[in-house]
Amino acid sequence: TSVLAPWWLGVDLTERNFLGTGLSLGGGVAYAGHGAVIGARDQWAGELRLGGSAIAGTRWGAFGALTGQHGAEPYRIGGPPDSTRADDFRAFSYRRLGVRVGARRDVLPTIHLDGELRIEAIDAALPTAPTRTLPDGQAVAIDLGLRQGASRVVSLRFGLERDTRSDPVLPRDGSRLQVAAELGATLLGGSYDFTSLLARYERWWPVAARHAVGVRAAGGVILGQAPRFDRIHVADVDRLLTPRVLGMTVATSAAPDLLG
Repeated sequence: TSVLAPWWLGVDLTERNFLGTGLSLGGGVAYAGHGAVIGARDQWAGELRLGGSAIAGTRWGAFGALTGQHGAEPYRIGGPPDSTRADDFRAFSYRRLGVRVGARRDVLPTIHLDGELRIEAIDAALPTAPTRTLPDGQAVAIDLGLRQGASRVVSLRFGLERDTRSDPVLPRDGSRLQVAAELGATLLGGSYDFTSLLARYERWWPVAARHAVGVRAAGGVILGQAPRFDRIHVADVDRLLTPRVLGMTVATSAAPDLLG
């Protein structure tokens, strides 16, 4: 719950073998009520996914997804960094509609490659010359990370995964490495030029008959003028914060300052 969205609800379901065809069919919907932040509005989003592995008995698979959001994105205009007062925030409305299609190749039983094309349309109603007032009274300009009105994101993504875990849900041994690079370019027909590099590594060791120890590490860098929704969000890093809900921001809390 937050001053932006006092409440939200969502559900996501996936059938991994639709009608015995071997296809994976899934989707999700979410709805968030609006709070007291000026510019906030009710938000809703939906996603539909379809995928298939081992097409015609080969090592190739294909997948696709259709997503849409009708949201309100918050930004801070004043107050200390940990303030959650509604008066310290404003919000602007936007709409997003995107499609993703891709293919996956099982190089080895433990190594997988995938590629994806994303095309997304964004319509944002940005404020004119937004600023933030710092605690010392200085006003600074805010980069909202979007273009006014209609814009597009067209990007290509490539990924590598190596998975030797004993179980995908409750692993006791093995490791998992994921590396992904995404390139968005105006040369492809988009409105933004950016590159995203993300990596994640997990390693598990059994320590007793019913116990295991795991270590996770993750990191990434965004280069260029990435749209706001492609930038690393604080909740992507700090699990004590509410993450995006189907792409929508529903919380305005700052990360807890546990170490001063």
